[in-house]
Amino acid sequence: MMYNELMKNKVIIISLVTFFVCLLFLGCASNDSIKGNSPKELESQPALFADWKYKGFGQEYPLWAEAVVKRDLERAAELLGLPYLSEEAVVYRTDLYYGENLDLLLKYENPEDQQLIKDTWCYIDPYYEEYEDRYVYITLRRAQEPLGSQGMEE
Repeated sequence: MMYNELMKNKVIIISLVTFFVCLLFLGCASNDSIKGNSPKELESQPALFADWKYKGFGQEYPLWAEAVVKRDLERAAELLGLPYLSEEAVVYRTDLYYGENLDLLLKYENPEDQQLIKDTWCYIDPYYEEYEDRYVYITLRRAQEPLGSQGMEE
């Protein structure tokens, strides 16, 4: 008899300890005061772009385009895996508006001697009042070498 009561007490104690340990972990996991997880902190500054090319189809946020808009070409090149990105390679347009078929309009503007690296259009969130134009179209181009210049030696 004594053995059964002792076992019951052990089971009860182990159960209570397990219960309190679980409560402790659940309490820590739901703590909003952990730096970086505060909903207020996340809501205080939205992403620069509210919309971008193919967002509705699951296209990732264009960090490289954000770097171009912020005039950080070194960061944009790094994000694209390019050794560098010159200002001449960037075509930054703000005179196009939502609703226009941007792909069709700009398809014919790409000079034949330049290779398209990447392009996108973006809508800048109204939160960022310092940007006058909301819609931007960014095209990155690389000049190609003339056909006869490859392998020429003097």
